[in-house]
Amino acid sequence: MMNQKKECKIIYDLLPNYIDNLTSNETNEYIQDHLKICPKCSNILKDMQEKVNLEKIDTNNEIKVLKKVKKRIRLQIILAIVFITTIFSIGIYINNNYSFYRNEQGKLSIKSYNSKITISNLKYVIIKAKKEKVGTKDGYVYITQILTINEENKCTNMRYIEDGYTNEKLQDLYTKFKDNESLEIHTNIEIKDEKLYYNANSYNGKSKDEIISEMNTYYDEIEYVNEI
Repeated sequence: MMNQKKECKIIYDLLPNYIDNLTSNETNEYIQDHLKICPKCSNILKDMQEKVNLEKIDTNNEIKVLKKVKKRIRLQIILAIVFITTIFSIGIYINNNYSFYRNEQGKLSIKSYNSKITISNLKYVIIKAKKEKVGTKDGYVYITQILTINEENKCTNMRYIEDGYTNEKLQDLYTKFKDNESLEIHTNIEIKDEKLYYNANSYNGKSKDEIISEMNTYYDEIEYVNEI
């Protein structure tokens, strides 16, 4: 059984999806049972909901987000238009192939209408592990991975939480990840409570078992693997 502190960390990372109704019924029950006995997480949920409501009201801010997203995919859209026009010689609008949705942080993102992901049936796998690394306080970095798994047992999102770095190493990693964020290997990068948070997009599309097998060979020690 997980202790209260570990469970709170898991709940904290699930709350954004919970607010946007992206979690399954089983996950909702898990979160709600925890909130009933944890005032701290209940207050965090309240603060997150207030923040999301403010973002919805602030239409100007959303327009800025849309412009940033559109700039990122402008080249892909232009290439797609040229390719489709050349082959089929008909007018096909690329924006019909995409839809906007809110990611786990409540920000607008884009996905393809052709995506096979079924949002309503997602489940989560929590991996807690450690690995020997330079630039850490005691020689180890302590990692929590939250995998979002779809009906096909494939990963659709991998959220990393890394703890144990020195302040200098933490800032160095943050800077490197942010500098390469346009490559979309690591996204949603942030530092909270001396921990590094980011999404590792290279795992998207891999099976749950394949990822767990990779982690078993990569980490020095896996504390637990828990599916909810």
